[in-house]
Amino acid sequence: MKTTLHILLLAATSAALQANDLASILAPLTRPAASQSPGEAPAATRAQISEADLTAALTAELKSHLSLDGDLRLSLTQPWVPPSVPANAAWEVRILQTPSTGLASTALVRFRVDSAGERVGEWQVVVRAQLLRSVWSASSRVGHRQSLSSSNCQAVQVDVLREKQAPVPADTDLASYEATQSLSPNQLLTWKDISPRQAIRKGQVVEVLASEGAMNITMKGTAMTGGGVGQDIIVRNLDSRRDISARVMDSSKARVNF
Repeated sequence: MKTTLHILLLAATSAALQANDLASILAPLTRPAASQSPGEAPAATRAQISEADLTAALTAELKSHLSLDGDLRLSLTQPWVPPSVPANAAWEVRILQTPSTGLASTALVRFRVDSAGERVGEWQVVVRAQLLRSVWSASSRVGHRQSLSSSNCQAVQVDVLREKQAPVPADTDLASYEATQSLSPNQLLTWKDISPRQAIRKGQVVEVLASEGAMNITMKGTAMTGGGVGQDIIVRNLDSRRDISARVMDSSKARVNF
């Protein structure tokens, strides 16, 4: 059983401890919080790749991957769930697979996204595509074998992915071409509709020049085929009835080189 003296001693000891240690016990609680080191970076944040940004990057990469000429426009056919990448870090799209038959109005494309040297993910999506190009169209009715020029043709912009036959690009010089068939107003010109303008036509009598060394021979012949300047045609010698190949020089002459 504790005596009164024992209790008094314990109380005195406790009071002394509290007096001596109170300051040291409370000191850590009353110090100001340490400030962040100047060189310490804040916690990294992340950003999302929006559908608009993805579509723009996918369009540029697909155009380069397929070497497409024209204004390519893409849109996704399904909802896009934006992935996240490190904030302020560059990211890029890499094409993994495209249709083996080439780009069409609706196409399946497989691609991946890389960021900061790591793969973010891989996707397979169906896209709607337009490829706008400037091409030639008849501005008025054009007859068979009629010469073509800007007077009867005009440049228009069309989505070439929707055309069954490849239209003639508007940067093609029509001055050396003619129509292979009648063309209606606003009809797009395809390569089946035009051919190099024939300087010599089938059935025409032409002058044939033949040269061998210093010897030059001139003869008359009938063109069995037609062709433009620089093209080879078949000419039948009027005397020997022999067919020879000659290269068209102009609208009345062809040359044979032995």
